Amino acid sequence: MRKGQKAPGPVGFACEHNKSNINKGGRPKKGETLTDYVQRYVEQRVEAVGPDGKLSRKMRFTLLCEKLYELGMSGDLPAIKYLMDRVLGKPTETVHEFIRNLPDVVEIDLSDDNTDSGDEAAVEK
Repeated sequence: MRKGQKAPGPVGFACEHNKSNINKGGRPKKGETLTDYVQRYVEQRVEAVGPDGKLSRKMRFTLLCEKLYELGMSGDLPAIKYLMDRVLGKPTETVHEFIRNLPDVVEIDLSDDNTDSGDEAAVEK
């Protein structure tokens, strides 16, 4: 490389003579998000009494699903709708498009030889 010639590569590219531009630490790691916390919480196993009356250890997520199912089976419409949307997927919405009557064609004479009204062009329907 000759004197005054730029080094190949993007600006700030770390090469032997420019090691001070290296990003040693990198981007800091993100902290714990609410999603991470909730995921860990619902995956924990807890003691629960089953429908047969026996005590067992189940994941909180399983208990939530069972409760939602019970609500749906008892006739709770929002629970039923939620379950159906999750299991079958939300129904596709059908959009009907109506073609409205288009306006009649209007012909406008813009030629200079029309001198009926002075400054307005003649309009025919």
